[in-house]
Amino acid sequence: MRYATLLGLLIVIVSPRLAFGDCADYGASTSPSIVGRYVLPYGDRAFGVAVSGNYAYVSSDDGLRVIDISTPGSPHAIGFLGYPYFINGHSIVVADPYLYAAAWDHFVAIDISNKMAPHVVGDLTIPAAATCLAISGSHAYVGGGAFLGLKVIDITAPSSPAVVGSVPIMQFTNGVAISGHYAFVAGYEQGANYQLSGLKVVDIANPSSPVMVGNVDSPGLAQDVVLNGNYAYLADSYAGFHVVDITNPTSPAIVGSVDTPGRVHQIAIDGPFVYVTDRT
Repeated sequence: MRYATLLGLLIVIVSPRLAFGDCADYGASTSPSIVGRYVLPYGDRAFGVAVSGNYAYVSSDDGLRVIDISTPGSPHAIGFLGYPYFINGHSIVVADPYLYAAAWDHFVAIDISNKMAPHVVGDLTIPAAATCLAISGSHAYVGGGAFLGLKVIDITAPSSPAVVGSVPIMQFTNGVAISGHYAFVAGYEQGANYQLSGLKVVDIANPSSPVMVGNVDSPGLAQDVVLNGNYAYLADSYAGFHVVDITNPTSPAIVGSVDTPGRVHQIAIDGPFVYVTDRT
């Protein structure tokens, strides 16, 4: 038996197989049921969620909340961090005792050692809206809109995060996942008469000099990416999602695709199953 939290309100679901919107293996029977819920106050919207141990961290319109989920049927808030940090992070990542957030035009390091009193210890201004984030070792990898590209941030000292490398990607960098010394980046760009979308592969062996080494185009608008062994799973909006063979990172290739009724925005993997959020 497992538990999950979904974006929106904090929802805890219990099922032999976790469902994030739609289960891509439509032949599998799933019976998810809500066992607990935390409703954000003031009608706030939730944008990001991360789970570590008995705690869920939810970013919303007015800040970051720490939710105790030790009893899944009774989740409750125990800590809060509000303005001036607009932590509506599309991506938040926990690396205890810190939480890192792509907080609009900021990259923020938050000390969460005291769950009841999270506080900012490091703040780095980003020149465009930061919307995706991955952490690997002593570096954070941040992407966003307005041709932000992929920024490499040294977090050796969380109180003093610093950009040490950058590589152009596309107009919108929406998802990033790390494996070894490669970053796999989902993104797209659009113009009046053109559209480009796909998965970019960046060599990050030298964080100060990231280099794009691979690319595969996709037919939709790439939104998110997750990795599993030699495969990347690419959420591609109205084009469903794709399975990309990354055995050779310099020559990624789409080897399978699944269409869905709506637009695939986020994607997750649990064992042999892929789960997606599918917006209409």
